[in-house]
Amino acid sequence: MAAVFSSDEAKAEFDIDIINKEFFPRYNLAPTQDIPVIVAGSRIFDVYKWGFIPHWAKDKSAGYRMINTKAETISEKRTFKEAFEKFRCIILTSGFYEWKNKKPFFFKLKKQKIFAFAGIATFWNNEKGEKIGTCSIITTEANKMVKKFHDRMPVILDKKQIDDWIDIKNSDVEYLKTFLKPYDSGKMQYYKVSDKVNSVKNESPDLVKEID
Repeated sequence: MAAVFSSDEAKAEFDIDIINKEFFPRYNLAPTQDIPVIVAGSRIFDVYKWGFIPHWAKDKSAGYRMINTKAETISEKRTFKEAFEKFRCIILTSGFYEWKNKKPFFFKLKKQKIFAFAGIATFWNNEKGEKIGTCSIITTEANKMVKKFHDRMPVILDKKQIDDWIDIKNSDVEYLKTFLKPYDSGKMQYYKVSDKVNSVKNESPDLVKEID
């Protein structure tokens, strides 16, 4: 995943009221790292750990297993049900990586530099008693474009859906589930990128640039 923007750029694009924590462009975000979010009930920009850690979890290792949550079962599984009903979030991004024959490709939207994945969030207290915000990206069946690389893709929200998604008063599960669909391939594009992205140690603008 890449988030090639600053918190100030996100503020201008998404009518954010408050920036809780500054964010600077990232080109190779990995699970358990900080990713930019806006959580239900707010227009507050923050960063949460990528990897949902339930409040009852004894240690942070649960987050490694819950970086993604399936749309098809999100309203049924106890671990995610409450967050889906009460603590949804959007995860701000510039695009995501997929691989084919071990070659990486970058997927983005044609007309938006910054867009939103649908997500769920929660708080977890670590061994020091610190409250940590954590989140998971909701995934759905891949559209025709992404299906060439993977059978699933992140749920991408149109801007017009965001207000309803982060409305804390909105607990209409059946309505919310209608958001969890494959995104329109016609609004997306992809291209091959450097295999430097294969290492999380690499972090530079050239990672999201198209190569031959």
